[in-house]
Amino acid sequence: MLEKATVRASDYRNIGVANVILSYEHVESENYLVLHRVHVQPTNCSDLLLECPLDDEQVRAHFEYLLSVEVCNMDVKSVVTA
Repeated sequence: MLEKATVRASDYRNIGVANVILSYEHVESENYLVLHRVHVQPTNCSDLLLECPLDDEQVRAHFEYLLSVEVCNMDVKSVVTA
């Protein structure tokens, strides 16, 4: 079952500028996370969700790191769909 983690981003004035919603699953038998999808919500009060493709290695590594930090520094792998 997919779980979600929301990472809130802010600018230097500490004003919320965007949210990142990470959809992942926890593989308990081997104790790691699998990142499935990333959505960016441009503002806190918006219903708009933009899907972020994970096919670029640097983008994928960035979001894997965010998920790891958000969920107890666990190892993260990604599901890449072409």
